[in-house]
Amino acid sequence: MSRVMTAACTLALALGIVAGVARAAERIGTVVSSEKSRVRLVLTGAAEPWIKKGAPVRILGGRGAILEVKGDTLTISTPKARTLGPGDAVTFEKPRSTSGGC
Repeated sequence: MSRVMTAACTLALALGIVAGVARAAERIGTVVSSEKSRVRLVLTGAAEPWIKKGAPVRILGGRGAILEVKGDTLTISTPKARTLGPGDAVTFEKPRSTSGGC
């Protein structure tokens, strides 16, 4: 009985850690300006290490890339930039890895 409880607790802890890591990659920014295929955002909170020039992002249900990082301001390329206006809150995240396996 104690082995089952230990296994259940270990599994619950592992799932909690995975869920926390998944949420940590999601970031929120406020739109400063948008034009054609570029949007400029001010980050809410501190930038994470993966947020750097050239990094791919998932934004507005599609793909994008970080073009520039200056302090807490980012410029991201996305085909849906025209749909955004100043003051809009935008969620973006680091894309999930798609490793092929063995």
